Amino acid sequence: MNGNQVHIIVTVLLLLLVSSCGDTTDRDFREGEIHYSITYLESNLGKIPVELLPNEMTMKFRNDAVMTEIDGIFGYFNISNVTNSKNTDNITYLKVMNKKFYFEGKQGEIAPGFRLMANMDIEFVDGGKEICGFYCEKAMIRLPEIGDDPIPVFFTREIGIRDPNSATPYNEIDGVLLEFYLTLSNLKMKLIAENVYSKPVSDKKFDRPQDYLRISKPIMESILDSLMVN
Repeated sequence: MNGNQVHIIVTVLLLLLVSSCGDTTDRDFREGEIHYSITYLESNLGKIPVELLPNEMTMKFRNDAVMTEIDGIFGYFNISNVTNSKNTDNITYLKVMNKKFYFEGKQGEIAPGFRLMANMDIEFVDGGKEICGFYCEKAMIRLPEIGDDPIPVFFTREIGIRDPNSATPYNEIDGVLLEFYLTLSNLKMKLIAENVYSKPVSDKKFDRPQDYLRISKPIMESILDSLMVN
């Protein structure tokens, strides 16, 4: 192996290491994607095998518009939420097979599915860490549905999204969550950012589709409960 070959191999390895958590070279980027892994806090989920549950959540963002999306059970259902601090959008979409529904909430209203987190308490504390190349501040949450002990979550202010958590129980946190917990319907999960990309995102991702039926929040939550019952 000559010197040029060694140089090429080392360069490729360095590129792989740098890109292992996405492109974070733009320290205040305002457009891109975050991919989160999902793990479940209960080993026994009754009727639903863990391997059939969603294992990833995606966040897309552009110009203060944010879309979070989860696909479940081999594409059997899809749930997404779109918020935009500029035009006050807060819309949750739910697709189950060929049936499509949406709920339009008020600005700052928690999206359907998170009602069990209503009593969450957040305390900001010292101590942080790096996730995907971003410095993350630390907060402790107390969530009765998970347990009485405080649980650490981490968020960064280095990604330029305004009010990124406005439709979630974490609306007190002014930063993008990169490690946190959710109880969606009755599924308790932990999410950790695995990849963060600075990349173009089409405005069409945030457009309102025309073929969804508007329903109430209680009806959407009852549908979610039926999908995720354990």
